[in-house]
Amino acid sequence: VVQNCHDVHIVGLFSAARFLRPYGKYLKEQGYEMELYDSKSGEGKLRSAEDVYDKLIASIGNVYQDVVLGDGLINEATHPEEYHLFNNPFNVVDGPCYAFVVHGRGPAVGGQGETFKDDDDSVTSSNVVIKDNIINNIKCWVNEVPALFGECGNHGCVVNDARGSIFQTVKTLDSVNPHLARGANGVYNGNVVSDMQIMVAQAILDGTLADIPNRQIGPNSINQGIIDWAQDGSTLEPRYVCNGDSMHHVSKGIIAIRVEDTAGFSIVDNSINNVENLSIKPFSNCDDYHIGASSENLKESQAGNVRAISVAAVRGFDNGTSYSQIEKNEILGVYSFNANVVIGIDVQGDSRGIDIVKNIVDLQDMDVPNGKAKRVNLFQDTCDKCIAVRVREAVGGSITLSNNKLSQEVQILNSNGVRGRARDLKKLPGHASGDIEWKLGGCPFASDYAKK
Repeated sequence: VVQNCHDVHIVGLFSAARFLRPYGKYLKEQGYEMELYDSKSGEGKLRSAEDVYDKLIASIGNVYQDVVLGDGLINEATHPEEYHLFNNPFNVVDGPCYAFVVHGRGPAVGGQGETFKDDDDSVTSSNVVIKDNIINNIKCWVNEVPALFGECGNHGCVVNDARGSIFQTVKTLDSVNPHLARGANGVYNGNVVSDMQIMVAQAILDGTLADIPNRQIGPNSINQGIIDWAQDGSTLEPRYVCNGDSMHHVSKGIIAIRVEDTAGFSIVDNSINNVENLSIKPFSNCDDYHIGASSENLKESQAGNVRAISVAAVRGFDNGTSYSQIEKNEILGVYSFNANVVIGIDVQGDSRGIDIVKNIVDLQDMDVPNGKAKRVNLFQDTCDKCIAVRVREAVGGSITLSNNKLSQEVQILNSNGVRGRARDLKKLPGHASGDIEWKLGGCPFASDYAKK
C-alpha cells in the first residue's frame, strides 16, 4: 500500500445528493409540490418537485464539471453553494479508514467488537493471515456530522433521510460559516440537499412515495415536526448526537489493520509507516454520543484517534489451543493532533489467546516528507497521548507480551494484567459477533432505527 487516495475532493454529503435522485425524479413526474420556508425572503413559498429536483441535478452537474472535467477542485468563485456543501479541504476520505479490515458477518459500521460468539462459527471469521505488507503514507480525516435527535427523543434516535444519510444542519469544519439546513437564527436555511430530503420525507408521510427496491422509504426518520419547521419559519433548538459520520456510522478514526470477531489470526512482518489523521477537534455541542460505540469507547469522539493495529473480540487458533500472533511488525510514525489516543497495538473487547511478540513500535519516528518537518517536530515534542501497546479492561487471559521494542508507554488495563480475567462486558451498546450492527445504532439504514 504505497498510499491511500489523496485526491478525494468531495465529502459524504455529495453521496446523499446522488442517492436522492430517483425520489426527486419520481416526484417531478407526479407534479408534486409543497411549501418550504425561504430564508432570503423570510416567508414560505410553494416549491414544485420539478424545481427542487432540477436544482439538485444542476448542483451535482456543477461538481462533476469542476472535479472530473475541470482541475479537480470545486470552484468556490463560480459555484459557492456547492463549495460550501461538498468541498473536501483535506482531499482524502472523510470517514473511518483502513488498509485492511477483517470482521464477522455483517458490515463493519459499528463500534469495535465486544463479545465473541464461541458457539456459532457461522458469524465469525477464522484463520486470517495478514503478512509481509508495507502500509505507508495513509492520510484520512473523519468529518464528524452531528445528528439531530430523532422522534423518540432518546438515546439512539437520529434524524436521517430515506437512504440513511443524516439530515445535516451544521458543519463541524467551517468556523466562519458552519450553517447548513439551520441558519444562524435557528430558522430553516434550505439547500439543494435538505430541500430534497424534506420533500421526500413529506411525500413518504402523505403516502405519495411507496417502498420499492430503488426507492426504499423505511429508513426515513425526518418527521412531521422537522417538516413543519422547514415550512413555517419557526426556530429549532437542536440537540445533537455526536461521534458519527454522514451516514451515522460510528467514528473510529484511522485503523491501519483492523481484525475483529475472528478465531485465529496472524498479523506478522508488516511495516506501518507515516499514518496521519487530519481530523479537526471534536464538535463540542453534544447532548449524546453514538449508541453503536462499544462500551469501552462510550461518550467520546473517536474521529481523531489512530490505531496502527487493532484487534477486538478475537480468539486463538483451534478453539484456543494455540495463540493468534501479532508478531515482528514495525510501526513507525503514527500521528494525529486531535486524538484522544494514538496507539501502536490495541487489544479490545472479549479477546484472549494472543501473542504480542518481537514488534517494533515508535510512533514518533517519522520518515519526514518535504515541508512537514516543523509539524512533525512539534508532534515529537508533545506526544502525550501516544501508547505503544494497550490491553483494554475487558480483555481476558492468555495474552503474552514479550521481546518487543517499544518507545512509548504500555497500558495494561484488564483486571489482572496480561494474563488476567476480564470483567463482564455490557451486552449493549456495542455488538456481539454476527449482530446486525445498524440495529444497535451502527447505521440508521433500518426501518425500525428511530423506534429504538
